[in-house]
Amino acid sequence: MPEVPGARVLVPGEASGEVLALDEPLSFWGGLDPETGTLYVASQTTLTVFAVNAAGDRSAARGDLARAADHALVRGDLRNAALAYLDAAWIAQEQRNAKQVWELGHRAELLAESPLLGSADRGEILQRIKRPVLAMRMPTP
Repeated sequence: MPEVPGARVLVPGEASGEVLALDEPLSFWGGLDPETGTLYVASQTTLTVFAVNAAGDRSAARGDLARAADHALVRGDLRNAALAYLDAAWIAQEQRNAKQVWELGHRAELLAESPLLGSADRGEILQRIKRPVLAMRMPTP
């Protein structure tokens, strides 16, 4: 394989086929499945939400992720809808908002049960759901 200056090999091997050239920069923020070569491209909405979250406005980020999930669901993109609901639930968990954690997480669980999902997408969602979280304590009245 020829050396390409500044390039980094993610998955070693050889490939052949048509080249897909893009005029826009490409990010791996959405994820890469090294087994299949599938590249999941994060939407501009998702990247914006992560930026808002990093800036400290967690409530706005949680709401934006939930809306992004709703939009993905309308488009029939069950995988990204479920993952966005889980990201929103994660922020809710950081905020100790048990009601939002349950509601958003439950939406993702329901989507994971859809027969329209492939087994790899279902597995990815379920693995994210099983990720350990900090114990939440509800304030006592």
